[in-house]
Amino acid sequence: MLKEAAAIIAPVLTELFNNSLEYEEFPKAWQLGYTIPLYKSDDPQSSNNYRLITRLPALSKIFERVIYRHVYGFLRTNNLICKNQSGLVPHDSSVNQLISIVDFIANSLNEGNRLLAAFLDSSKAFDKVSHSGLLVKLRSKGLLDSLIRWFDSYLSFRCIVSMVDGNTSDELSVACGVPQGSILGPLLFLIYIDDLPLSVRSTCKLFADDVSLYITATDITTAVKVMNQDLAGIAAWSVKWVLFLNVKKCAGMVFTLDPLATVPLLVINNIQLDYVDKHTHLGLILAPSLSWKEHHTKKYCTTWDG
Repeated sequence: MLKEAAAIIAPVLTELFNNSLEYEEFPKAWQLGYTIPLYKSDDPQSSNNYRLITRLPALSKIFERVIYRHVYGFLRTNNLICKNQSGLVPHDSSVNQLISIVDFIANSLNEGNRLLAAFLDSSKAFDKVSHSGLLVKLRSKGLLDSLIRWFDSYLSFRCIVSMVDGNTSDELSVACGVPQGSILGPLLFLIYIDDLPLSVRSTCKLFADDVSLYITATDITTAVKVMNQDLAGIAAWSVKWVLFLNVKKCAGMVFTLDPLATVPLLVINNIQLDYVDKHTHLGLILAPSLSWKEHHTKKYCTTWDG
């Protein structure tokens, strides 16, 4: 409908959008989201087994797309987005990151070295973003103060209601997190997490909120020491910016053609990380020797009957 009516409504929407920017205020009517729970698996009586989908007004998304193009264009032109971030970035992908990671590991093994890796998991990172912290990071990117105040209005006083079987809940205010279902939400999260790699010396790869660290280990003891310092830096960053790690789901791995009897411990917040003999990263099953047998068996082999 909006596309069909574009020629008629474009002037009105343009005036509305320009007024919003001029008065540094996002329309309150566009800040209410309708969440719909989608069942995933297991016990249907458990709320943890549902994924929430948030619907926002279509007109708000048109406006957000305009803002997105200008802000992302500014960040890209001025090289203000971390180059090791492949998630939620136009013209990048999980495939690009996996090729880079596998190439890095293979080169280390071909040179006769080991490679130490740590795979980190965050707890509901998109929902935990601090609004005040996000505004600080937007300002650090060099955005105009007037646009910062507009983003403050965009983030503030948001509410959601839940819809189940035609019934609607009371409104619930949302005090943190990037707006789910929005156009600007992914970009705002990228800005929020963008400076995390500055806390480490290891090679850091980001895919949205997935963080993985890699360091070539000519001496495994020294590599573990450096990695533990990096993990401490990331832990401190996560506390400062209220994006806490789910340590139980974090893991370490040593890529090597000559397995070690023992490897010094990796630690986050005084909790030891388990070393694993395989890890699925962005859908690719990685093994210590970089063998693809496990990935091929699980992903592609089919059992034929008769």
